[in-house]
Amino acid sequence: MDDIYNDIGNFEKKLKYAGPMGAHEESSSEDEAPMDDRARLEDKNRVLLEKLYKSQNQVKEYKSIIDTIQSSDGKTVDFKDKKILELARKNRDLQVRIESLKNKAARAMEEVIRLKQGDEMPPSEETKTMNRTNISTLSEPPAEGSDENYKKKFKKQEERIVKLRNDVQKYKTDFEKALKIIEREVGEGKSIDEILKEDSNWKGRAQKIEMYKAKIKKLKLDYGDSVSTTTFTSEFQAPKSHATKNLETIGMNRARELDKLKEEIVVVTDQHESLQQKYKGACARKKAVENEMKELKNLMAEKVKILIDKTENDDKLIKALRNENARLQSKKGGKAVASTSSSDEAYEVIYQLKQENSQVKNELSVAKADLQNKEERVKELTMNCIGAPDEILEEKENMIMDLEEKVEMLERENFVLKNEKPDHTRRAPQTENDKIITDLSQQNARLRLKISELNEKIEELRGNAG
Repeated sequence: MDDIYNDIGNFEKKLKYAGPMGAHEESSSEDEAPMDDRARLEDKNRVLLEKLYKSQNQVKEYKSIIDTIQSSDGKTVDFKDKKILELARKNRDLQVRIESLKNKAARAMEEVIRLKQGDEMPPSEETKTMNRTNISTLSEPPAEGSDENYKKKFKKQEERIVKLRNDVQKYKTDFEKALKIIEREVGEGKSIDEILKEDSNWKGRAQKIEMYKAKIKKLKLDYGDSVSTTTFTSEFQAPKSHATKNLETIGMNRARELDKLKEEIVVVTDQHESLQQKYKGACARKKAVENEMKELKNLMAEKVKILIDKTENDDKLIKALRNENARLQSKKGGKAVASTSSSDEAYEVIYQLKQENSQVKNELSVAKADLQNKEERVKELTMNCIGAPDEILEEKENMIMDLEEKVEMLERENFVLKNEKPDHTRRAPQTENDKIITDLSQQNARLRLKISELNEKIEELRGNAG
């Protein structure tokens, strides 16, 4: 019985010791916890204190019963035993309640930790269900346990309750400090809800002070240093709102100008990029045209070479025909045998060659016209790209002019051959003329093939340029 009495006395002393709040304060970095979470913690703390005070009253009642039992005589031994058993049962009941308080304190600590970590999530339905379950367990029958376990559990519960009280007190202190700071900054007449509105133009007392200091300095420079501080203050108090509006208007105008400049920069950048792409495309087209003109130049060089070879062969043929004609004319007095049919065939062949040459001339004139059009197109492209004509086109034009001169010379020689009509021919010279004419026909055929290739090349260039 003495041990039980001592335990109850120690329990009462601990309750009295843990009564005042704010004994210990711990540093916390979460000064801006939500008000609703703080109120919820205060309600839970109040419920825990009420249950603790009820337990304290029950302990006092048990203490009075024990005092009554100790003051009785030996006849009441059975009554004392009964009371001891009853107190043991009540002790177990207290242990169960202390366990429930311990669980509540643990949940309260979890709420405190969650608030420190900045978690503003509302309590879940599971947590509310657990709270109702723990409250309902207070009325359940106590579980059996030893006094040592009871002391340890009660000590842990007492430490947690003290810590929870300290946390609540710390939050209250921090909240009061924050309110004092806000009142010092905003003023006593200002409402926090009004300041938190989105359309509020309040910018803080420190910022306004700096703005007013700058305005005072400017006005002092304007009116001179002789102006007294009191007079200036009286003059400055009136246009405060007007100056603030002017500063805000200037800031808005600068922001709009900055936005316009940013938009113009974006437009100019896009234009620059598009011009760069156009320039690159024009340079690529110019390079392609130059390559094609280079190929055309090589083709024209081959053509000119073929024409030169043809003219050399034609010169040899003309020389041989002239020699043969002179030889025949020198012998026409003694040998007057003529073959009109052979001469007519020769004239027909010459006439056919003349027609072929005229056809070649027409094709060359068409090729020249196409090349002139292509030249104008290339010049236009080169002027757009680099602003200067291409010298390759001039070389091509000179080559075409030389080619035309060669063709005209061949036509004149054919005309001379037609006018030089021999009176007497022999079978052997006619055979030689046939060979020469066949050679000329083959050369004309090759020339027509080259001209057709040249026309195809011109068409390709025209399609690429278009």
